[in-house]
Amino acid sequence: MKVRYAWLIPLIILTLSVWSVSLGNGLVWDDHILIEKNQGKLAAFSLRDIFLSDFWSTETDDGTSYYYRPLITVSYCLDYLRGGIEARGYHLTNIVVHTIIVVLVWLLLIEFGVSGLAATLATSVFAVHPTLSESVAWVSGRTDLIATMWMLLSVVASLHGCKGKRPKRVLQWLSLFGCAAALLSKESAIVTPLLVVASCLALAGSSKRLDGILRGFVILVGGWLLLRVLILKGVSGAGGSDGVSPTIGILSLLHVWGNLLWPPLFRIEYGATLTAPTLLPGAILGGVVLCGAVVLAFGRTTPKIVKILSLCALLAFVPSVLAVFLRSMIGVRLIYTSAAFFLPACVLLLFSWSNSKRTRVCCVGLVALLGLGTLQRASLWKSDEVLFAEALKAKDASTRNHLNLG
Repeated sequence: MKVRYAWLIPLIILTLSVWSVSLGNGLVWDDHILIEKNQGKLAAFSLRDIFLSDFWSTETDDGTSYYYRPLITVSYCLDYLRGGIEARGYHLTNIVVHTIIVVLVWLLLIEFGVSGLAATLATSVFAVHPTLSESVAWVSGRTDLIATMWMLLSVVASLHGCKGKRPKRVLQWLSLFGCAAALLSKESAIVTPLLVVASCLALAGSSKRLDGILRGFVILVGGWLLLRVLILKGVSGAGGSDGVSPTIGILSLLHVWGNLLWPPLFRIEYGATLTAPTLLPGAILGGVVLCGAVVLAFGRTTPKIVKILSLCALLAFVPSVLAVFLRSMIGVRLIYTSAAFFLPACVLLLFSWSNSKRTRVCCVGLVALLGLGTLQRASLWKSDEVLFAEALKAKDASTRNHLNLG
């Protein structure tokens, strides 16, 4: 099949146009610590200090978050060297990285044999979905963006490398590099090898071509875990008292999935003090969506591309489940990586039922509707005042001390 890369042009223009609204946002919440109060470290741009310290370490605090994300700090340093603490530059980086991810999702679909038009429409739904606002429109949300970018690069490189009679070593090395960079961006990237294996098995139908890269992944993940232990003095700093209750944790995770189907469910507030009745409506809807993802991933009659994308979406969400129960980190951002797989899968499922002009028109209408929702949602991160005021509008909102964006 001849690929028409011209389809990327409207896709890129759409993504940049919709998310450009966030260029007017300021530095909000965690941004003040990671950027404003950390100017000395950002200006110094010492790779040694960055790669040998906790992510939340600043020039005055050693940090005890037990997050090891040096590449995120490097990205902040590059933004700072370019424009100081002016928020616009940081938001521009987020938008550019999200656009690169959109391109990688499109390439992923093309690798699976999806037509240019179908791939563009399927990717467009992900590109402008309002639920992604927390990751794209908030500077501190870029951990999801950068990690997902490297994860997708690893998967796409492996897929392309599996084609042909012999594995392409250069692409296998690129896949390993992408996985390494993802691990240095966010802990959830530990599932990258699983995404690569699942995708390549679906495409090639055999694990023989993966033998070399699998050994590389084992060495890579083992080395990363050892590095974390040496630098952070432990694999995880979570304590039993840090997590939410099982009931609130499960309801919150389901609620996050519900936002994919009905973005108005969105809550800025995800503190551990939220009650079950508060989360129940969204959790019910999210349960339906999650059950649908499971059925698509393991259903016998599911189209092959929809099956593998749904499976990848479920695999990508596993670290988020662990994060919630270990560290009480609950937020819509947890769905970003899964959305990159699941939203295109839903659109392609629709195309498998009916690839008519009416279907394509409906997809365009859906993209337009989602884009309008994003224009409104992205502005919530304009300032702390706007963010907290919006969060506390709900009649069942708790205090701002329990606000948690994940």
